[in-house]
Amino acid sequence: MQREQRDLFIQESEHTRQDERDLFNQESEHIRQDERDVDKQLRQSDLCSGLDRQVAEQEKARENSKHCNKKWMSGGDSAQSEVDDAADTLKKGRECDEYNRATVREHETCEKPILLRNKLMDVSLAHLQRLGTSTTDMNVDSHALVSAAECPQKSH
Repeated sequence: MQREQRDLFIQESEHTRQDERDLFNQESEHIRQDERDVDKQLRQSDLCSGLDRQVAEQEKARENSKHCNKKWMSGGDSAQSEVDDAADTLKKGRECDEYNRATVREHETCEKPILLRNKLMDVSLAHLQRLGTSTTDMNVDSHALVSAAECPQKSH
């Protein structure tokens, strides 16, 4: 009788250890995927920053060229130049506002999956705790990527 109980206990222990290993492997794969996603977002952010600088430089060159051409064609008429400058400033302000609104919407969209992932990680940790497994024993830090995971993507 004791032998049967001991064998049953050993089988249950082996199943529990296997479940813990499976869960650890699954969590590790999720973490690796999150790391790959963060790396991808950082690369995209770097590319977008470079493109933003190039676009800004080109826009500045166009504006300088346009300004010089208007000044040359109007013979230096400062009143018309001031009106044109005011119109350009207003147009740029509107474009900037539109860009900012689009950026806010994009960041809100990007944060939704991060919040969902955090919630799923918390549920997984709770499951591990119910199994009696210490997350420090498995070197699992559920919030390590959360602080690094931002949404640097920009639309162009």
